[in-house]
Amino acid sequence: AILQTISFSLYLYAAELYPTRLRAMGIGFSTAWLRAGSAIGPVMVGLVVGGYGIQYVFSVLAVVALIGGLVTFLFAIETKGQVLEKLSP
Repeated sequence: AILQTISFSLYLYAAELYPTRLRAMGIGFSTAWLRAGSAIGPVMVGLVVGGYGIQYVFSVLAVVALIGGLVTFLFAIETKGQVLEKLSP
């Protein structure tokens, strides 16, 4: 549920940050990667569980989540209380 909330929030963030022509292309590109990950992810998890064990899967997922959080913390632009036209490139 937490990952679904984060995924939904990314769509809202992109809508605030980018102009329409770039937003549509970016959302389409990221959705394509999301679908590819949804198809490949379960296969990769099965391979890792079979070879290393379930604890390794959770460790890898935690590291990926921490890296994503760090990148967001360092590079994301705050949109709260700002005029959207000034944020758009």
